[in-house]
Amino acid sequence: LPESKLSDILDEVRLIKIGSDCKSGYDSDKQTMNDWSQHVKEARETYSYSNESSIATKSDAKGANYCTPLFSSICQNFSNVSFNEQLRRKDMVSFTACGSDLLTEDEEDAAERLAKFMNYQINTSMKGWRDEHRKLMYDLPVVGTVFKRMYYDHLSGTNRSDLITYPNFAVNNHVSSQARITRFSQTYKLTRFEIEEKMHSGYWREDGEFN
Repeated sequence: LPESKLSDILDEVRLIKIGSDCKSGYDSDKQTMNDWSQHVKEARETYSYSNESSIATKSDAKGANYCTPLFSSICQNFSNVSFNEQLRRKDMVSFTACGSDLLTEDEEDAAERLAKFMNYQINTSMKGWRDEHRKLMYDLPVVGTVFKRMYYDHLSGTNRSDLITYPNFAVNNHVSSQARITRFSQTYKLTRFEIEEKMHSGYWREDGEFN
């Protein structure tokens, strides 16, 4: 854990102001997502196999015909191709020289070591990374946008990669690109045990009203 946390440095008034700003920013961003949320709802309804419109007839290996919604078939085909294309290699990280100047031999060695270490993190340290990325690729064509949060988890002592799927986030839907996003809010549920664990470890400040 860092030696100093915000709750140790800032007074109660300042902490309440920060919390209030975060909540109002979340509500504001969530409001901009209303139209998108409606589109996602309609897409999920269309994706459902219970939908009777836009069906396509296929044949299985035994020659029997069966029906499936055309939209869901298109989404699954996209996800299958994208997932296999992205994750068919064992090593996901590589390096290349940028700019007009070529890398020196020492710089190339350092870049190779870094790529090797990052591949080790993805394939070994970050459990479930590929499974989560598979889920990401199958959610993407239906909801349009998905996110991944990659960070160092102080409690477990390892890097983590968490999939953030709709509707567990809020972001200003009016921005033109992800590079222009100034605020991103994630919502998630924790068990009582997880909350107490974070407070007892010092990662979260203890709340006297929590019981």
